[in-house]
Amino acid sequence: MALTANFNWLSQTDGDTLELTDINFFDAVPVAVDMTTVSNVDMKIRRDSEKGKLVDTLAIGTGIKWIDQTLGQLRIGDTDDLVQIDWGGAGTYYYDIQFTYSTGIIRTYLRGVIPVAKDTTYA
Repeated sequence: MALTANFNWLSQTDGDTLELTDINFFDAVPVAVDMTTVSNVDMKIRRDSEKGKLVDTLAIGTGIKWIDQTLGQLRIGDTDDLVQIDWGGAGTYYYDIQFTYSTGIIRTYLRGVIPVAKDTTYA
């Protein structure tokens, strides 16, 4: 699992709750990837570009939850830990998800954009 995949979210709406998204990691066979040696999961969200203003950071317990770590299953925006889209208005937001293993190895397996549309009812 050395490649970084691109996943662009469907359009979200400013002021709403981020759409709950489950992510499953598989190898080429496909067989679920055991991620029990992952010690940290970090998702950074930036405005306008990959190097733009940092608007949110999610991690295990703050917006990200393991569904089943032995099967490589993550959930973003879990109902126990909702993620509000209050990042600075409508626009294009960039993210990636980085995994840190207990060995110290760091890998970024997923990246993409989250388009956010203006909401006329949001104050």
